[in-house]
Amino acid sequence: MVVKLNATASALVYSTFLGGSLDEYARDLAVDGTGSVYVAGWTLSSDFPTANPMQSTFAGGVYDGILAKLNPAGSALVYATYFGGTAEDRPTGLAVDVHGAAYMTGLTFSTDLPTLNAFQATPHGQRDVFVMKVTDAAVCNPFVFLANKVTLKRTKQHTPAGNIHSNGTLLVEKGDPSTYNSNLTAVGALTIQKDNTINGNVKSSLAVSNAGTVNGVISVGPVAIEPLPSKSYSAGGLNQTVPQNGALALAPGSYGIVTLNSGGTLQLTSGEYFINELRYPGSTAVIATDLASGAPVNINVVSNLQLGKEVEIRLLPNGESDSELVTFFTLQSTAVNIGKEAYFLGNLIAPNAAVALAKNSQLRGAICANEIVVERDCLFLHHDSPGTLPGAGNLPKASESEALAFHGDQTDAAGYGLLQNYPNPFNPTTRIGFKLQKAEHVALVIYTLAGQSVRELVSGEMAAGQHSFVWDARDDQGLPMASGVYLCVLRSASFSAQTKLLLMR
Repeated sequence: MVVKLNATASALVYSTFLGGSLDEYARDLAVDGTGSVYVAGWTLSSDFPTANPMQSTFAGGVYDGILAKLNPAGSALVYATYFGGTAEDRPTGLAVDVHGAAYMTGLTFSTDLPTLNAFQATPHGQRDVFVMKVTDAAVCNPFVFLANKVTLKRTKQHTPAGNIHSNGTLLVEKGDPSTYNSNLTAVGALTIQKDNTINGNVKSSLAVSNAGTVNGVISVGPVAIEPLPSKSYSAGGLNQTVPQNGALALAPGSYGIVTLNSGGTLQLTSGEYFINELRYPGSTAVIATDLASGAPVNINVVSNLQLGKEVEIRLLPNGESDSELVTFFTLQSTAVNIGKEAYFLGNLIAPNAAVALAKNSQLRGAICANEIVVERDCLFLHHDSPGTLPGAGNLPKASESEALAFHGDQTDAAGYGLLQNYPNPFNPTTRIGFKLQKAEHVALVIYTLAGQSVRELVSGEMAAGQHSFVWDARDDQGLPMASGVYLCVLRSASFSAQTKLLLMR
C-alpha cells in the first residue's frame, strides 16, 4: 500500500493498494517537489498494474523489480513498470532528482537484466548490483529540438547550440551565413543548404545532402527513432483572466480557460497545473514562475496552448539557469505558436502538433513536437549549452536593409523559381532572375507596397530555362522612382513568388 497522511498525522490524504494477485514488497519510496510519489520494490505477480512501462511483462525467475510513480493526489499511475531478467531481481534503493528522474539500485541474479549505456554490460559473479536511471515519459531527450520533421530557417544570431534530431527529414535552409554548434541526426533525409556551418557531426539513415561546411563527421548509417514524450491527463475548473497590464497569481491545480491579456503577468509557482486552454491574444505579457523551492513546475494544457508576440517566460529567482525545471506540455493537434520576439525558458512538449518558433525569438531549453519550424533569426540554446541568452527584448535584430534583402533562391520542387536579385539594396540598377521548368506565359512586375504597378519587366511567352532582367529604378514612363521598398512579383501558370527590393538613392 501507499499512504499519505496530513501534516499532523491526524487524517488520511490518500491510501491506495498497488499490486497484483501474488506477493509484492515495497522496499523504498521517494517524493519529488510536485508531491508525486515513487515506489521501488519487487513482485511475484504476472498481473502487476503497469502504465507507460519500459518492461510490460514479468520476465521470470523468483522476483522481478518494480518501479512506479503516482500523481500528487495518489489517484493515478504516471508510470509503473517491471524491471528484471529471467532470474531473481530485487531493487533496494531509490532516489529522485529535481527534474523527476528516478534512480534505482538493487541486486540481481539475472544474466539478461536489461542494460543501456552500460558501464558494465555483463555480470561478473553469481549476484551483481545494478544501478539504473529512468526519466519520465513526459520528459524530452537531451535534444534542443526533437520531432518527426525539423526545419531551420536562416539566422544571423551567434551562435545557436544544441543537438537536433528528426525521426523524419531535417532541413537546414540557406544560411545568412549561419553557424550552429549542433550534432544533427535524422532517420530520413538530412539536407544542409549553402552558407551554413555545422560545428558537429551529421548522420542520416537515408542520405545527407550537404552544400555547407561541416566541422565534424558526415555519415550515412542506422539512426534510431527517438520516441516523442507521452502523457495523459484532463483538466477543468474555473476560467481565469489576467487583466491587461495587470497580474494574476494562480496556485497549482486544475483550471478551465486561462486568458493572458497584453501587458499582463501570470504568476505561477512550483507544482502541477492542469489547464484546458492557455490563451494569449495580445503581446508583451509575462509568465513568471517562483522556483525558489527548487522544485519543478509542469503546465499541462489539454486543447489549446498559444504563446503570443513578445511573451516572456520569467523564472524567479535564478532566471535562465533554472530552465530545466519548467515544462509546458500540450495534448493538442492544432499548431502551437511561440510568438515573434519571444523569450522562452523551459521545455515545450507537443507530441501531436506542429510548433513554430517565430522570428527573432530566444529559447533556452528544448522543444519536442510532431513538427518543428524555427523561423528566421532565432537564437536557441539547450539547457546544457554554454553561454547565455541576451535577455527578453535584447536579441540583436537585422537592420532594415538586411530584413528587406532577399536571401536565397525561392524555388519549388518542380524547378521553378524567383532567383536572388543582386544587389539589394541597390542604386541605380538591380538584376532579377527566374527559372522555368517549361515554356509558358510569364509576368514579372514591380509594385509599390500599396499594390500600385510601377514597371512591367516581362509579359509574354518565355522558353524553359533561366532568365534575368535588369530594373533601372524607373517606372513604365521612364521616370525615376523615389527611394523606398518595392515588391517584385513573378507569375506564371505554374508558379508565383515575390520578394522585396530596397532602392536607396
